[in-house]
Amino acid sequence: MRTKFGDDKTDWAVRAGGAILVLFVVSWFKSCEQLSYVTRGQTDHTKVSSISENRDKYGQLVGYTIHYGVNNKIAGRGMRGSSGVGIEDVENYDVGQSIEVVYVGDELSNFSSQIKGTENRFWPIMFVIFLLMLLAGVIWIVITIVRETRSSKR
Repeated sequence: MRTKFGDDKTDWAVRAGGAILVLFVVSWFKSCEQLSYVTRGQTDHTKVSSISENRDKYGQLVGYTIHYGVNNKIAGRGMRGSSGVGIEDVENYDVGQSIEVVYVGDELSNFSSQIKGTENRFWPIMFVIFLLMLLAGVIWIVITIVRETRSSKR
């Protein structure tokens, strides 16, 4: 028997597919942002200017921000940058320490930087997972359509 849109049998699949699609688009955007550091990133050697604590709304320590100056070769001037690190990683940094920074963009509106070696692999991994989930959903839909057409011919 063919199900109609709005039935309990198809409603969950449509909602799940929509949620996966939205998360796929978000992870695609975020993983492209991380990929830009690899493909277009410029490297600069700089010094840590300050370290500040990051706290949540309840006052609990959730991480640290490492502040530094970047000599932006594209813009031809110095710019300020910062990068977040975890609680366990802050002991690797001291004020005045030399660090290597990767940055993209030439103006404040599109300037972004991060400490080299602190790449965030979460979003690229999520992109691959959601891509596989979308492909599995498409295959499931095709198999369902083929089964229904074969059963209706009998």
